[in-house]
Amino acid sequence: MKRLVATLGLALMAAVSTFGGAMAQDASPVASPAAAGGIPPIVWESNDFLPTVSSGTPGADAITLGSEYWVQFLPDGGFSFRADCNGGFGSYEMDGSSVTLGPLGTTLMLCPDGGRGGEFIDALTSVTSWEIDQSGASDMLVLTTADGTNLTFDAAITGVVWQWSETQMSDDTVVTPNNPEDYYLSFSPDGSVVGQIDCNRAFGSYTTDGSQITMMLATTRMHCGDDSQDTAYALNLAQVTSFVIRDGKLALAMPMDAGIVIYEPVLD
Repeated sequence: MKRLVATLGLALMAAVSTFGGAMAQDASPVASPAAAGGIPPIVWESNDFLPTVSSGTPGADAITLGSEYWVQFLPDGGFSFRADCNGGFGSYEMDGSSVTLGPLGTTLMLCPDGGRGGEFIDALTSVTSWEIDQSGASDMLVLTTADGTNLTFDAAITGVVWQWSETQMSDDTVVTPNNPEDYYLSFSPDGSVVGQIDCNRAFGSYTTDGSQITMMLATTRMHCGDDSQDTAYALNLAQVTSFVIRDGKLALAMPMDAGIVIYEPVLD
């Protein structure tokens, strides 16, 4: 595709051209241009483990943290997170790649045995720097603590509303929405998805497997007007088979390089 947005291009082309195959990996993280202005305000889910005996090495009783442990950095300097069964909030200060979190507040629920909420919060309060690793299909956030431990987080498709910004087709056609606020998708952790397609509501389910995604959507059937973009948009969406999240944007790709539907996050 000739008109891929530069910072999305490599990841999207890889996701489409190697769909179902192995993904090439770079040896070192690459900081994204968009991230230079701050951490994208999407939800970042932990793919890490606690406790560690040294940077990047799990302890004998370590557990994988997973989706019950996540962070989100908001543009206004606010910060939210989940640590096991407790939610938390606070503020952050950033200066280039340096970042300081806190003070942090949390709910005080008694979580089931085996959780690592306390250790996770302690690690967050000692974070000193950040970077975006773009060596994989989707972005990964790396937070480094004062003792050199890396906390790593995958970009999540859940947690924000994704608003359609444009569709790039293989014939170099670029379609932008007349009314972006009328086209959005919202994915829930339980596998449900809701959205808006112009004047119609969309609802259904989705599953992901790595960078692959399958969506089953139904919609209401109101006529949105002769100038509506709903039909072409819905047809493209029905063909989506893979996705990447790059520089805070979600890109849903159709097979055989047919096209890519791109979204930007909208915070409630």
